[in-house]
Amino acid sequence: MLKENIADMPIFKEFTDKEIEIFADMDHDISEFKRGETIIQEGDCLTSIYIILEGNVKIVKKVDGRTILLAKLKSGELFGE
Repeated sequence: MLKENIADMPIFKEFTDKEIEIFADMDHDISEFKRGETIIQEGDCLTSIYIILEGNVKIVKKVDGRTILLAKLKSGELFGE
């Protein structure tokens, strides 16, 4: 399943079929998040990147009690790097 999902993603466009297969066969944590659920927060110590396989992710920042939309990412994009 992962191989088919990532094969057309821009970040993997320079990968050969064999490299995509190797990457897809590696041990990955695949998580599903609900609408509105916080995935990471500013200041978190990250050791991973997140690749969006399906859906959208909003990148927001709280400033003076207001939520500011910084970016909206879609399937095939990544964050947390």
